[in-house]
Amino acid sequence: MKNNISIENIKNLLIEYNSVSTAEADKEVTEKLIEKLMSDSIFLDLLEENWKNEIEKNQQLSVYIYDKFIFKLS
Repeated sequence: MKNNISIENIKNLLIEYNSVSTAEADKEVTEKLIEKLMSDSIFLDLLEENWKNEIEKNQQLSVYIYDKFIFKLS
């Protein structure tokens, strides 16, 4: 079963319960996601792969980010 935790949910929690501005919440969540991605070997391998179709590569990267970091298995 997957939790419905998205970047939007995290940002909304920061804004609503921690009195963080929208811009600051965007920055904080984005920075943390980038940190996680840059230490994820599978993501880095996908990023370095050469693909004939750049759109397909971007779609695969997006799906990986979404599955791995946006939705967490519970």
